[in-house]
Amino acid sequence: MTGGGLYLFVTPDQSTPGNAASKLWRMGYRFHGRQKTYSIGPYGNGKDGTFSLADARRERDKAKDLLKEGKDPSNEKQLDKHRQAAARPFEKWADEWLAKKKVEKVKRGRIVAVRDPKTIEVLELRVGYVKDRFGKLCRQNIKRPDVLAFMRSYEAEGKRETRDRVRSIGEQICDYADVEGDGYNPFRNLNGQMIANISTPRPGVTEPRDVTRVFKLSLTREVAT
Repeated sequence: MTGGGLYLFVTPDQSTPGNAASKLWRMGYRFHGRQKTYSIGPYGNGKDGTFSLADARRERDKAKDLLKEGKDPSNEKQLDKHRQAAARPFEKWADEWLAKKKVEKVKRGRIVAVRDPKTIEVLELRVGYVKDRFGKLCRQNIKRPDVLAFMRSYEAEGKRETRDRVRSIGEQICDYADVEGDGYNPFRNLNGQMIANISTPRPGVTEPRDVTRVFKLSLTREVAT
């Protein structure tokens, strides 16, 4: 024990008696009447993610300050991890989302591809468009006016279908990256600011006589060429 609940938890190495498999700094504390343990980190010289005695004492003091504020240091540590994960660049979330789109878990723990290679190729291409423009930013730093300008660049080229596909992918990635549930999604609800993409209806051939006529017409054209 080094005071204030701080101690070094040593796990023996079963394969080498007398040696330690691990040494971890921990702090015992009580929160709302319950005895709990706060994990600080591995013992070491303070480099490469380890904690020296001085480092461990500083972490202990920070934990005690949180307790004075009525906060559980173990919970706060987990929240910090979630915040750091949420702050990942958009391109990381995009890659993770794309990987999940490519495969699907099925029975007995097997993972199999669920999309045609050509479909995956198109999906990768469109995800690449979004990553090229917003990949280095965090989700919260992607602003709606910038997304709108990006969408309008497709409109200027007459690529409204591509615009809509890319916007939809951006919206889905943002939803996937919203681990905190704040609902922020700059790709959503842009229809009012974009040119409508109106497609021309093309009725399908359903009547048998019409199907026969289409086949005959196709054969006639083949013979003619």
